[in-house]
Amino acid sequence: MLFHIYPIILLLYTVFGIISICYYTINARRSVKYNYRSKSINTTDTYKDVTIVVPVYNENPKTFERCIKSIANQKSNMIVIGDSSYEPYKSITESYGGTFIYKQVREGKRKGLSTAINYVNTKYVLFVDSDTVIPRNTVKSLISKFGPSIGGVGVGVSIRLKNNWISYSAEFFEKMKEVMFRAMAYSGSVMVLDGRCAMYRTDLIKDFLNSEEYRENVIFGIKSNLAEDRHITSHVAKLGYKQIIDYDVYVKTESQKNFKQFWKQMIRWARAGYLYFFKEFSERAYSKRGLFYTFEMMYLYILPIFVLVLGLMRLDFYLVHGLGFVFRDTGMFYSFITANFARMGFGRFIYTLTSILDAFAVFILAVAVYLRLSKNKRKKKTLVLGGVALLMMFFASFYGLFTLWKQRSWLTR
Repeated sequence: MLFHIYPIILLLYTVFGIISICYYTINARRSVKYNYRSKSINTTDTYKDVTIVVPVYNENPKTFERCIKSIANQKSNMIVIGDSSYEPYKSITESYGGTFIYKQVREGKRKGLSTAINYVNTKYVLFVDSDTVIPRNTVKSLISKFGPSIGGVGVGVSIRLKNNWISYSAEFFEKMKEVMFRAMAYSGSVMVLDGRCAMYRTDLIKDFLNSEEYRENVIFGIKSNLAEDRHITSHVAKLGYKQIIDYDVYVKTESQKNFKQFWKQMIRWARAGYLYFFKEFSERAYSKRGLFYTFEMMYLYILPIFVLVLGLMRLDFYLVHGLGFVFRDTGMFYSFITANFARMGFGRFIYTLTSILDAFAVFILAVAVYLRLSKNKRKKKTLVLGGVALLMMFFASFYGLFTLWKQRSWLTR
């Protein structure tokens, strides 16, 4: 049995390593090649063709006012949906020339957007979260990216850094996502246009946001209030339109306030992510979004499961056959470094070579993330704290997968 299991473990690790090398290097390369400025077109559309919608629930008033002030600078029509939240949000909104719509019963962001879209009569609608500050060029820049085949345009996201590790970890996640999303946007199909700030063609999503499919959102018998932004993005993709991200625009948003909320946010992302992964897979939606998108999603969501299975197999092998094999595996790397290939054998040589190349590919991806931190004065701190948070996200992915059915609670509100 020993001689059957050990080669299988090495083979699986080798195959996984080769796939990982492809994932890391392709993402790094495509993220650098993505030229969002080439997507700009000459257009007669202006700020008057845009309505900006902001759902608000129990937001910090100072944070909310910063958001509304930045939106008022765009000069577009502004609508705020108060989800069981009235004052001071109404007064702040109206002081900046916006329209405030009050919903007495709290129904969540998903149904808030559904209500708001009925007040939108412009060609484009821009959704902005109530804790997000957008730069002055936002509307003008996003409009310029709407070529005939484009259905939605997202933006770059940065975290407002504070004197705590959570904000730095959150910033690391945003830049790691940026590398992945740049790579996806290169082909015109991203996983999600981040709900913190995204613009769509109104005619593509208005009926959808009023539909039972969107408002109730039942997937495999599970009612989900999460990831309305991914749902809208998927709908636009189904209609055959591309989604891109405009990195001429970076919005500033808030991180979670404490560890508990940060952990819950990770769980929420994992639960929603896996549910939509299984949904899109069952609907064969990936065929419309391209080979690279399919590869990206398969790797991203199968990775934790694959690592867990391989880790348990290896642990069981070591416990059954003795810890001597731990030193044997370690010795393979020493033999490789000292070029003692005859001692290793062909199978172990390939496994070791793949492992080393995999580590190098991870380094390449880390460099790509580092480049995205160009405006961050504390790059090293962000990378170190982000690495710790990445380990947390790995465990949160398992917990989210094993509690997939808990989709009703937003957790961090």
